[in-house]
Amino acid sequence: MIRILLLLFLIVPSLLFSQEKADTLDGWWTMNQDIHYFEDQSLIEMEFVSDDLFDMGIIYKELAPDQGSPVQVTIVAVLRDEKLRVTQLDVSPQGCD
Repeated sequence: MIRILLLLFLIVPSLLFSQEKADTLDGWWTMNQDIHYFEDQSLIEMEFVSDDLFDMGIIYKELAPDQGSPVQVTIVAVLRDEKLRVTQLDVSPQGCD
């Protein structure tokens, strides 16, 4: 019984603190040489990790035919290993303005 309590005491806090908090960010989505970027005050590489966000290169090219043109977006993402892991992306009504 003591071993189980000790195990729970050690494992539960590590599970609680290991979960990363996703942030909602407003900025610009760009793409260069098939790499996606998010820009606000800095330029950060993005990776789409949600199943809902497949073929984002095709979607970007439809929104911004001139590759590299910024598209205004709101994203939900976690910063890990110097990349934004994006789980949600919403194009703002202004889009490419």
